[in-house]
Amino acid sequence: MLTELARQLAARYVGFVGFLRENGMQVASADGADALRVAEQSGQFDASLLRWNLRALLCSRAEDWRR
Repeated sequence: MLTELARQLAARYVGFVGFLRENGMQVASADGADALRVAEQSGQFDASLLRWNLRALLCSRAEDWRR
């Protein structure tokens, strides 16, 4: 059973993936769930580690890495 905080975090990650898609990045809907798993496994409190892990997951093209 998910807590309210867990639901809010999940919605944020899914929303972030949608934001990336709306801004021209090639991300799939399933990447939202993958992003949440990455955050759970790498920790959400180390912003630098989380950023690099999400970048590795969500940036599939060289031009995405340069953004």
